[in-house]
Amino acid sequence: LFYFTSRRMMSKIVGYKHHLCHAIAAYHLSPFFNKEVLVFVLDGLWEEEFSSLWCFNKNSHTLISESKSTQFSSLNFTSIGYLYALFTEALWFKMDSDEWKTEALAAYGEADSNLYDLCCKSYQIDEENLKWVTDMNFVNRLHNRKYLQEKVVEIGKENFAATIQKFLEETVVQYLIFVHKKYPIDYICLAWGVVANVIMNLNIY
Repeated sequence: LFYFTSRRMMSKIVGYKHHLCHAIAAYHLSPFFNKEVLVFVLDGLWEEEFSSLWCFNKNSHTLISESKSTQFSSLNFTSIGYLYALFTEALWFKMDSDEWKTEALAAYGEADSNLYDLCCKSYQIDEENLKWVTDMNFVNRLHNRKYLQEKVVEIGKENFAATIQKFLEETVVQYLIFVHKKYPIDYICLAWGVVANVIMNLNIY
């Protein structure tokens, strides 16, 4: 946030946490203001976390949990959103742009059980702490671009797309079920990139 009070005075720069900005926007623009609300943010990666969970009540907010990303090579870091982007890239679509094409293509296929199991083993939900944890033994394999492209040829592009779409839907829905068990709050807001996935939102609903 930049502001100038006088040409003779230096500008003041105030920094805010990336996910908090998303959460605030989702809550304050929702019809739930003045109620106790959970806000779930799911992104590719901008700072250390790729997911966060907040509780808002009027003008106060509390961070409940975060899922941290781990960078394990110059081009690879752990994140559910980034994994979806890698699958998109393996389909020869544009990463961080054409994920909607992967979502649409998934409607024409069936999830491959072996690849789906690998996704589930790579990103597991810590029910107690309400975050995703990664098993690098499986993540290293799953984040290998050559491996993913070979799987596209092996199982077909429709089934490949259906696999990552099924994983995204089911892991997020299961996560929010765990959230509701621990925090039985009636209202929830969803924020940012990954929650633009319409079919996932339908499953959440």
